[in-house]
Order: sequence, then structure tokens, then C-alpha cells
Amino acid sequence: MLSNKTSTLFFINKIFSLANVYKASGSNTFSDNILANACFEPSTTASLLVDNTIYGLGGNVVNFNKDIPRMNEDKCAECCVNTLSSYNDAIPPYPNTNIIIAGSGQGEHQTQALVDLFTIYRSIDMNDRTNILFIGDIKQSKRIHSLIEYMAVYPRLKINMLPCRNSGPNMEMLYNIGMNHMQVLDDILIYEDQLDVDKYDIIYTTELQKCENATYVIDNHFISRAKDKCIIMSSSPTNNSIVSVIDSDSRYKYFEQIQNSIYVRKALFYSTFTGLKVDEKKQTS
Repeated sequence: MLSNKTSTLFFINKIFSLANVYKASGSNTFSDNILANACFEPSTTASLLVDNTIYGLGGNVVNFNKDIPRMNEDKCAECCVNTLSSYNDAIPPYPNTNIIIAGSGQGEHQTQALVDLFTIYRSIDMNDRTNILFIGDIKQSKRIHSLIEYMAVYPRLKINMLPCRNSGPNMEMLYNIGMNHMQVLDDILIYEDQLDVDKYDIIYTTELQKCENATYVIDNHFISRAKDKCIIMSSSPTNNSIVSVIDSDSRYKYFEQIQNSIYVRKALFYSTFTGLKVDEKKQTS
């Protein structure tokens, strides 16, 4: 999976069906497979998730450390990937293979956005008219960018954004939302005095520490105005836009997002080892 932009509804549904199976059974599948875990922008949480997932499938992991001196001196990322292809099963040394990219610098956050979408999928029927609100640093959030790309296959979703000052989306993102979800561009962005909390089925917030003039916080007062059956999601356990007192609220899904990270990654590894293509479409007779 190189990019979320090429993902089809068939592929997403297939991954979610597999993730539901793993969530229910936790079965081991690949006792003879080896995965190369190559983090060029190391994240302790992400690396532990990958290791946990592949070991949970019965496989093994080769971990790669980009910070060793020889890597910094004379090795490039492309050379390392080509070398790793000789050591593992997830990056075979032949063309037309599947490679899972967890994130691409400032561009996309493919796997975690798919986890977020799976969390929504298990809670809300996205084929119905559904209202979602993104709060915070929309401009810099790779997870929001990727999640919105995935959501293009659900045209009945209506997206609103409440960004921090100078942290709003660019015109390309607004245009794509308008086209994919049949929305008027001027109605996508809202301001704090326009916020009607009980309108939304999904509320997703990013970290606010880099935002200017970030005054809104999801606390008891905020969630008291929210729908009883809405879901509240977060991009980080240290998110300073959410107070810890709501951790026990059943509508807050962050800890479910963490659990779902394992099941979605298991489904992605299964699709990699068995050859399911990210842009594969269901065949019709």
C-alpha cells in the first residue's frame, strides 16, 4: 500500500472484513513469514505496533535502524529497501509487489488513517448521511489528510472543519471535499461561534500545541452538548485538546483506536503476503 489515494472501496471493505475476523479470533496465520520493519522516521509506538502485530500473526521481524553511522554516511533509503527485500517476505525482490508504507513524512499517514476509518466503520454506518467535525491543526495533520482521502468513497459523509488560526486546509483539500461530498466550499469551514456540537456524529481532534489562538477544548461541558451516540476521536494520547476526565466516556474512542491498530495492521500484512492489491476492484461476471 503505497498511497491512500489509490485505495478503492472494495479494498477498504476487504481490509475491514479481515480486521473484524482478527478482532474476533486473533488467529495466527504466517508462522513462516518475516517482516522487515524499516522506520526512517522512528516512532516508538509505531515500531512496537508493527512488532506486536507480526508476532501476533505468528511471524518474525527484522528491525532496521537508520541512525547507525554507516547508514548516515553512505546508504540511501532506496538502497536499504532493495537490500531488505532479500531478507524478508513483505518486500519480495520482484516487481508488482505490495509494500506497506506507514507514513510518508509530511504527506500521508496511510495505516493510521485506515485504523481511524475502521474505528468509525465499526461505530457508524457511513452509507447514511453522517456529519463529521475535524478540530485543530488541519493544515499539518497527516492523519486528517489521509482520512479525508479515504472518506472520498463515502459520498454521504458531510465534513466540517474548525481549524486553529492559520492552520486551516488549503484550497485543493476544500475543493476535493466539495466534489466528493457534494458540499458548498463556503460551508466546510466553520468558526467557533457557529459550532453546534449536537449536530455531529463524529468529532475528531488533533493536538493543539502548535496552533495559534486554540481556545476550544473537549471537556465535560463540550461533551454534555454532544449526541449520545456520537463518537469522539483523537490523534494522540497526549492530545492537549482533550481533558483526561472524558477517558471513561463511552463515546471517546481513542483507546479503541489503539486496539484497532493491531487488527487493521494484521489485515494489511495478510493482504501483503497473499497479494491483495490496494487498487484491486471486485470482479463482476
